Amino acid sequence: MHWSSPPIQQHWTAPPLLHPLVQRVGEWSPPPIGQQHVRGEWSAPPIGQLWTAPPTGQPHVPGEWSGSPFGEHVVPPSDECRYFSFGFKVLDGAPQVGYGGSTGVFKVGMTTKALLRQMNRDPSTFVFHWDATYKINSIGYLVLICGITDPGGKFHPVAFFLIGRESTDEYEWAMTAVMDVYQLVVGSALRLHYVMGDAALAPVAAIKMLPQLNVQTILMYFYHCVAAVNKRLGAVPTRVKALVAFHMFNMHYSRSPTECRMHWASATEAWGACDILVAKDFVRYFAEQWMTGDFCKWQVYHTPSGFPTTNNPCELFNKHFKGTYTQRSLHGLCATFKLLGSIAEEYSTVKITTFTSEVSPSEKLVRRSRRLITYNLLEVVPPNPDLEHVPGTVRIVGIVPRHAISQARESDAVGTTAAMEAGRPTETSPEHLEVANAYYYNENTNNIRHESICAGNAQPSYGWQVCTVPGNLACVCTVPGNLACECNIFNKKKYCCHLVFALQVQGRDVNGAPLPPTAFVRNQAHRTEAASRFRGQRRRRAVVPADNWISYSMLHRQVSLRA
Repeated sequence: MHWSSPPIQQHWTAPPLLHPLVQRVGEWSPPPIGQQHVRGEWSAPPIGQLWTAPPTGQPHVPGEWSGSPFGEHVVPPSDECRYFSFGFKVLDGAPQVGYGGSTGVFKVGMTTKALLRQMNRDPSTFVFHWDATYKINSIGYLVLICGITDPGGKFHPVAFFLIGRESTDEYEWAMTAVMDVYQLVVGSALRLHYVMGDAALAPVAAIKMLPQLNVQTILMYFYHCVAAVNKRLGAVPTRVKALVAFHMFNMHYSRSPTECRMHWASATEAWGACDILVAKDFVRYFAEQWMTGDFCKWQVYHTPSGFPTTNNPCELFNKHFKGTYTQRSLHGLCATFKLLGSIAEEYSTVKITTFTSEVSPSEKLVRRSRRLITYNLLEVVPPNPDLEHVPGTVRIVGIVPRHAISQARESDAVGTTAAMEAGRPTETSPEHLEVANAYYYNENTNNIRHESICAGNAQPSYGWQVCTVPGNLACVCTVPGNLACECNIFNKKKYCCHLVFALQVQGRDVNGAPLPPTAFVRNQAHRTEAASRFRGQRRRRAVVPADNWISYSMLHRQVSLRA
C-alpha cells in the first residue's frame, strides 16, 4: 500500500521551532521504517492521523499553529522537565524535518527547558562541547550531543540532535537551532567563550560562521592530538614514540605562549636529529597541523585551571549512552526519537547535577595520593633557615624511586606489574619493583613527570612550597578559595598530590578549611565515682586514618555546605 500526501493548500511558517514531533511520528510511521526511508517511498501521512493526540488534549484545528505563542500548545510553561522537539518548520500541520532527496536532510533536536537553563550563566565559567556518534539507529543517522562542563569537570547535556548527514551546514543548523530555542526559553542571547572539539573540520567551520556567539577560543582535545600523531607515526620503535610524546607533553603543560615556543624549539631540534622522524617529514607535518591553523590550541594556558583539556566529556557520555540506554543495539527512527526525549527528561530530573564553580580532587587523584602516602613517596621538608619562610607554609617534596626512571616507558600508561616486569632488570628486587609501581600508579608516565616540573624547571631539592595562610608567594597558598601548588599538574587540574598531602598534614579539608576535632575530651570534674572504680585500659582517642582523610574531608565539606 502506497501512502500519499494530502494536497498542500497553504504555505506558512510555524512559530519558533518548537513542536511535539516525537509523540506524533510514532503513531503513523509505517514499519519497517528503515527500509521505506532508504527507498524514498515514505511520504507524509494524512493530517488526521498525524494529529490524533494533541499535546494539550484538545482537538487540533488546521492553521491553529500559525498564531499560537510558545508554550500554549507545545510545552506547558510550568513544566521545566518535559522534553520537546525543535529546529524545524510546520507546513499544513505536518513537521518538515526532511526525509532525504528533495525534502532535504533529516534533522531535528530534542531538549528540555531545564537543560537549556544550565547555560544561563557567565560564559567564561563553562566550556561548550559537541560530538557526533553513530551506530544508534538502523538508518545510520548520527546523534549529535551538545553539553557543557563546569570547573569541577562535570558534564551537563543541554541538547540532542538526530541528523541524517554530517557536514558544515548541519552543524551550523544545529548551533543556530540551539541559539534560537535558548533565546525563546531564557529570554537572552546565547554566548559562548570556550568551544572544544576534535580535529573535525565541520564543527570548527560552523562556529566561525556564527560570530554572534562571541566565541573567543576554539579548543582542541589533547587526546585527539596525541591519537592523530600516533596514527601518523605508524609502526615506529617505542623510543621514537617516547621522544615525540616527551616534547608534546612539555608543550601541552606550557603556562604561556613564550614557554610553548621554547619547548617547540627543543622539539624541532630533537626530532630533527631522529632519522626516522626526518624520513617521515614529521617536523613539517606537526608545525602545519598542530602549531598553526584551527587545531593549535591544545595547551593548558588557553583555559582556566580545572577545565577538561585532555579527554572529550561527550565521548564518555556517548559510551554511557550506548552501554546503558541502547545496550549496543540499533533502534528504529521513532524509537530513537523517544529514547532521546526520555534521556533529556531523565537528565532534567533524577540525573540532574548541580553546576559547581569549585574544583574538587578527582577519585583518580585521591587513589594515587593515597598510594604515594602509603609508600612514603611524599615527604614534608623540614624548615631551612637559608630559605624564605612564610608563617604557616609547608614544603612538600615528591620522592622519585631509584628504579622508577629505568622502569618507565614514556609512551605508555605505565603502572601495572606486567608492564614493569616486561623490562625489569634481573637485579631489581620485588620490593623495589613494588615501590616503582606505586610511583606510576593510576597515571600516565608523562603526566607523572610533570609533578616534578614547574614552568620547565625541575623540582628543587627542597620541594614545592604550599601554604595555609595568605603570603607574598606568587602562586602558592592553601587557604579556602586559593588552593595552589607550584607543579605543572596543579596548574592544569587545580589539584595535585602535593596539595592533597599538604592539606592532610595541616589538618584541612579539600577546600582548605580546618577540620573539626575528631575526639571529645571528658570533663574530669564530672567523672562519676562508679566509673573511677574501674581501672581498665583507657579508650584511645578517635583519630582519622590517613586512608580515610579524603572521605572524611569530603563529608565535612558536604555538612558545611548544608549548614
